[in-house]
Amino acid sequence: MINNGIPKDETGFCFECRKKIHYKLVKQKYKHRIKEKEYEFDTLTAVCEECGGEVGLPGLLDYNAQLIDDQYHKMEHSN
Repeated sequence: MINNGIPKDETGFCFECRKKIHYKLVKQKYKHRIKEKEYEFDTLTAVCEECGGEVGLPGLLDYNAQLIDDQYHKMEHSN
């Protein structure tokens, strides 16, 4: 398991395959504009090992929100 109880390399439901599948967690870049300034953040995405489609996992959205918040504050305080 990784932080906040998000399982790593477990099974989940793929909406593309319409069945329970194995997924892997991959790092993904996410661009977002905050206060008129463009930022790029590292996030995690669950990907179906069969079709490559994105898999929704409970807790992953909250985990990524915390990652983005932490990275944003580090960027702003390093200037």
